[in-house]
Amino acid sequence: MKSSALLFPLLAICGCSSWDSSQYPKLNHYDVEMIHQVEHLALEIDILANRGARVCLPGQLEVLNRLYLKAKQEAESGFDKDVMHTLIDANEQIHLMTHQLSWLEDHTQCISQATLAQERHQLLLYLAIDNQFALDQTALLPDYREALTHSAAILKRHPSWFVTFTGYTDAKASESYNQDLGLARAMRVKEFLISQGVSPQQLAARSGGEIYALSDADRTQALAERTVVAELSKRAESAVPEPHIHAIRHWHMQP
Repeated sequence: MKSSALLFPLLAICGCSSWDSSQYPKLNHYDVEMIHQVEHLALEIDILANRGARVCLPGQLEVLNRLYLKAKQEAESGFDKDVMHTLIDANEQIHLMTHQLSWLEDHTQCISQATLAQERHQLLLYLAIDNQFALDQTALLPDYREALTHSAAILKRHPSWFVTFTGYTDAKASESYNQDLGLARAMRVKEFLISQGVSPQQLAARSGGEIYALSDADRTQALAERTVVAELSKRAESAVPEPHIHAIRHWHMQP
């Protein structure tokens, strides 16, 4: 994949919830939704590349890259039926490569430690997606649910990895209410991952409540405060520490 194509997964992670259809003023809503699906294909490609396909399955990865570019061009041109067929072909290629990588992990040394580091980084990107919860809600917003589905696939491949989820809220209710709401959000994430096949022994949930919330937060700030922050460690290192620095956006709040 060319270096510019690596930007697409970040766009898919950070920008799906604020998809701007004005980029394609000549296309209808359905056409824009097709483009949205194609950009999620770019995310799948990056997962496979980080998992080891870039080194171990370069030919198959190149085929998948070409399918992505073909689907993108078709979607931007409004060729709905063509892009659907291309996406089907791409999904079949992804399914095949996923099985091939599993075999390589079990029987060869092709998947390097560097690939594991890339996959840890990818997992944390998924878990840090924006717009996770609506006001006073524990339901997972659609893009967050999709990111957690990808996260589950990674965690199932690494049973020694342990994730602690800390739920946070804005400051729009009482402290005790927000403490309960923060825990409910973290538990919802944990339960969803378990429903996707992740071992409960890999997951822990706790609440940070409104500890980092601003009393005068504007709408955008309050949305960012309604979040579940993930900390990744080895299972042997999985003792849950006291709340401290959980995300870059909290650094400036520390004494």
